[in-house]
Formats: sequence, structure tokens, C-alpha cells
Amino acid sequence: MRVLLTYGVLMPGGCERRMGDIVRWLIDHGDEAWIAANIPRFDGVRLLVEQCGVPLDRMFFFEDNGGAIRASSMSIWINKIAKRVKADVVDVQWHPGYEQIEYPCPAVATLHGIVGAPPPSIFQGVVAVEDRLVNGSHYKHGAAVVWNWVNLRRFPFREELGEGICSAGREFKGINVRKVLLHYDKVIDGYGTPAEPDQEWPITYHWHGFQDLAEVFPRYRVVLASAQTAMEAMAAGRLVIAGQTPHVNMASVKPAGFLVVPANVETLAQQSFAYCEEEPSALEVWLDCKHALEHDMLEERRALRAWVEERHNIDTQIAQIREYYEEVAG
Repeated sequence: MRVLLTYGVLMPGGCERRMGDIVRWLIDHGDEAWIAANIPRFDGVRLLVEQCGVPLDRMFFFEDNGGAIRASSMSIWINKIAKRVKADVVDVQWHPGYEQIEYPCPAVATLHGIVGAPPPSIFQGVVAVEDRLVNGSHYKHGAAVVWNWVNLRRFPFREELGEGICSAGREFKGINVRKVLLHYDKVIDGYGTPAEPDQEWPITYHWHGFQDLAEVFPRYRVVLASAQTAMEAMAAGRLVIAGQTPHVNMASVKPAGFLVVPANVETLAQQSFAYCEEEPSALEVWLDCKHALEHDMLEERRALRAWVEERHNIDTQIAQIREYYEEVAG
């Protein structure tokens, strides 16, 4: 099977990592796969090459010639790439505003977060990262719900805990950093994008930009994170405080800020390790963080690793997506 995955702005984020993992996995299992995206920003290509193992010759970048990028022109370009690689199916990482033209092959839309529904007239199916995102009955092949995964080979479990606290993820997700620093008198290290923070942060927050989290996590004891990154930290045996600021169109939920333990992992997973109904105070977040700093919790950490292995193994998750691609491609 031949698959083309597309995205708008290529950055070193979770959506991009998901695409890169799929491309590498499909190639390793005998298929052909490519990525077509806008000109990359920050370290988007480094993420795909160094962490996901995507060959450079499997990427196409949209040439905007220095002008404003228009969804219509990019849609036409993606259509041409799909024809060039003779794709059996196109997987569009969906965002409203990129209503694509008709493709030369069946197309699916992958939904990250809460976004508007893709048009059923163009897409034969959808892949939902979270099960509450879309009504699959509108699409010919329904919806495949395939949550994020962890590459367990890249994130081996380590019994020994490191020192201190780090945050992982894009800068806007740092609400719990601010809460913890109201009570914590040491430094918190931050990893993600952009290269330099856009906001003013306390002097005890040290921003390190984009780095490979598989190398970063073993150095720390506690990780402040959400979504896929939270699961990677759990798989690595770190103690995780889950939560992030909701997106602007998610007024119905609040930022979580809880220590992940076996008793709450399922509830937090339902909200992408990011959100909750009642926002915890800065003191409540700090008390969870303080507990993590003072207790080893090895038994709980082992149980969380087992949960990730059972529910979010990269091989079982991408195999589901590949099966769905084949159904859509006919």
C-alpha cells in the first residue's frame, strides 16, 4: 500500500511525530509512505529524521515563494504529490480552513483535538485521536478511533529516578509550571518549542527548547506534561503531573494538574492527560508535585508502564491505522 500523509505547518510537535511514526512503521512493514507539508519551522525536520527515522527523500515541502500560503494552492500541490507517488490513500491532518480539493485517491482526515468536522464529500473516513471528536456515521467508512502511542523501544522503563522537575511540550502548555513555581524554590527545566519563549517566565524556569525527550526524561524525577508526552514520561518510569491549558475552543474543560497514578490514569486518559471539569488550585498541584518529589512510588510506576504497554504500544496502534487505510483504499 502507498500512503501520503499531509500537514500544514511542520513543527516538532505531537501531530508531526505521529505522522513520522506512521511513515517509518509502514516502510518497516513493507508499505510505501511519504509526508507532504508546508515549509518546516524550528526543528520539524530534525524531529522526523532523528526521532522518527523518516528518510529525507520521503518528505515533500510546499514552496510558497515567499508569499502568503493559501489553502487552495497548497491543496492543488498536495493533489499533484498524491498523483506523483501514486498514493492509494491520503491522510490529511485536519484543520478547518484546509478544505482540500478532490483527491486522485480515497482520503481520510486525522483529527487532533477538538476541531470542526471534515466534509464527508471529500473524505471517505476519519481517524480520531480521541473518541469524543466526531460522528463517524457521516463518512463512508466510519471513524477509526486510534489514540496516541509510545515507542517503547525509545522510552525504556527505568527504576532509578533522576533529580528535580522538567516540563515537556510547547510553551503554551506550561500552566502547571507557573502553579508549581509559586511554591517550589528550585529550577524547573522546560523542553519544547519555540526555540525562545514568547512569554515572560519566572527566573527559576529555564527554557532549553527542542531536545529528544527520550534522552531528557531519565535525568528527571517529575515531568509536567500532557497527551502523548505524558504517556512517554510514564513509560520511562517518571512521575507525571498531567495537565495543560485548553485550546480556545474548549471552554467546557479546565486545565488538569494531577499526579498520574493507577487509580486515575483511565480518567485522565479520557481527557488526553490535559483537562478536567474542576481546575485544581496552585496549592493542590504543588501538593501532588511535592508528593512525587518525596516518594519513590516504584510499584505505581511499574503499573503505569504496564498500562502504557497494554493500551498505547506503537505497534498495535499503528497496525490499527494501517488496517483502516486498507479498508478505505478498497
